[in-house]
Parts: sequence; C-alpha cells; structure tokens
Amino acid sequence: MTYDYSTNLSSRATWKGVNPYKEPAVLVYRGMIGEAVKWGQWELCEAGFDIKIDGDFGPATDKAVRAYQQSCKIKVDGKVGPVTRAAFKAD
Repeated sequence: MTYDYSTNLSSRATWKGVNPYKEPAVLVYRGMIGEAVKWGQWELCEAGFDIKIDGDFGPATDKAVRAYQQSCKIKVDGKVGPVTRAAFKAD
C-alpha cells in the first residue's frame, strides 16, 4: 500500500471493496440483463474499467470483459464464466 502524506490518502489500487452484488453461478454473456451482470460490471470497475453498472451486458461491457481477459492472459471469449470469475477474485 502506498500512502500520500501530502493528501492523507492511500492508493485506491491497493483497496478492493466488497462486491455488493451476488456472484453468479451461471455463465454471463452479451445480451443478458440483471444482477449477475452487475456483479461482473462491478468487478470490471474495480479492475479500472470505466463502465456503467446498469445490469445490461451490452457492447461496453463486452469490450471491457474481453480487454480484462486479454490482460489476464486467459481465453478471450467475452463471457464471464468460472475462469474469469476466478481472475476477478485473484485481483
């Protein structure tokens, strides 16, 4: 953790919040809507992606999921399944 004494703030990157949405037990993919999508969107925001948490797995969420998967060197398929969920939790 880094701490900036001039502003009395610690770096955000070291603090990951608790996801307020229930982790899905199903594959989440483009076209879906609902709480499962919000879980993934929240995780993407925590990973630094600037997307809305609106529960709609549209083009912006798809693009962010693919970029996240590529950055983690996991299969890039645009779907949030067990491997992508594990990567989110490992971050």
